[in-house]
Amino acid sequence: MSINSYSGFQPLKEIWLGDCYPKSFYDDLESDTRDAFHTITEMTKKDLNGIEKKLQEFGVTVRRPEFDSDPNIYTNSKGYLMKPPIVPRDENITLGDTFYHLRNYYKKDPWQSHLDKLKQQGKVIEANDGGLACLNTPSIVRLGRDIVVDWGPHKDWWHLVEPIIKEWSKNFRIQVNKKNTDTYGHSDGIFCPVAPGVIVSTFYNKEYSRTFPNWDIYYLDEPTMADFNCNWFIDDEEIMKNAKFNSHLEKFARDWVGDIRETVFEVNMLVIDEKNVLAIAHNEKLFDWLSKKGINVHLVDFKTRSFWDGGLHCITCDIEREGGKQNYFPERTNSNYMEYIN
Repeated sequence: MSINSYSGFQPLKEIWLGDCYPKSFYDDLESDTRDAFHTITEMTKKDLNGIEKKLQEFGVTVRRPEFDSDPNIYTNSKGYLMKPPIVPRDENITLGDTFYHLRNYYKKDPWQSHLDKLKQQGKVIEANDGGLACLNTPSIVRLGRDIVVDWGPHKDWWHLVEPIIKEWSKNFRIQVNKKNTDTYGHSDGIFCPVAPGVIVSTFYNKEYSRTFPNWDIYYLDEPTMADFNCNWFIDDEEIMKNAKFNSHLEKFARDWVGDIRETVFEVNMLVIDEKNVLAIAHNEKLFDWLSKKGINVHLVDFKTRSFWDGGLHCITCDIEREGGKQNYFPERTNSNYMEYIN
């Protein structure tokens, strides 16, 4: 295995899959809160094991974080448990033959053993502060020779981010998308390139003519957003009515959850190769559309996605894909460039 990934749809060979803490980390909490965390942990691990099994069926090597038995290793300066490494895409990205491991604040990195192996295989860059730590990795879309960077999530740190992507432009064609970034969310929660020339998109973005000219696009129907009393959701009535648990989240773990009212996880798919994609929700119209393009959809469960704020793309980070640096936009100039789309 080696560090080598130039897109999100070339044949997948090795991947990181996130995980949650062991149930024992919550044993000292009050019973109502402890029991809720235990249930969520059981649900999460069951589905993660299913996702791992499905990936292995395709011959993919799966790496998962490893935890020490002492929960204090994973607490912040206030003594609160930090969010577990359930969404590695938020802090990591493989860019060609270079792996970026950003914003690790644990006293002992749960990914350390895997990281050490990667350091033997290729170039690994780590950063907890400065420009690299300002990179919003889920908003950087790799397309062979091309990279699309969403400006919205980077705008507050653009003076730090811009020199980095200018350096990248020595080896890649860079497009900085300043259009349609009003959500300022992660790009992988807005659209998914599932194969060369094929995109699945949410209603959040309607304009791809500059970044993906002439690509076929399927737009998901705008969902009916339920009126939740909180920002997260678990399909468990007792947990949803558990006021003590919600109070604990608000006080000690607010950054563990996102906002279910603005998230469309169905677009957050994981592509195995140009003919196979993993999804977490049945959508007959979409699946028929993809099938006509020779793309098969394989359903897996991740029932706690609306608690952890992560779909299939979020909870993974590809390390190796076959195929190398392809040119998916041959009509563009062969010289490397940076273009700002205003």
